[in-house]
Amino acid sequence: MTETKSKLDKIKETDKGDHANKETAFVGLEINIKPFRKWMKEHYERHSKAVGVVNAHYILAAVDQVLFYSLLNTVSENFKKDKSGMYDVSLDSLKTSVKLNPSFNNTFGFVC
Repeated sequence: MTETKSKLDKIKETDKGDHANKETAFVGLEINIKPFRKWMKEHYERHSKAVGVVNAHYILAAVDQVLFYSLLNTVSENFKKDKSGMYDVSLDSLKTSVKLNPSFNNTFGFVC
């Protein structure tokens, strides 16, 4: 009979590599998930919510990572690099990117 390892044991065995911590490496994200866990804990405590969603910080971090990369790709597709080879990303350029991308416009169009 084999014993199944707990998630905590699996995280402890995970190689951190270039990730912020072992837990972030375990779920395969680039964005550090610990601030999301902290924010959720503080949010539920501040609003006296007794019910929480287990492992929701993983989901929030994953959504933010996908959103960030998508926005970054949209900006890099729509804007040219300056003389130093960097993209000039300003609030106006982000708003323009949101307006040009149908997916972002549906999500954030009301802000722009």
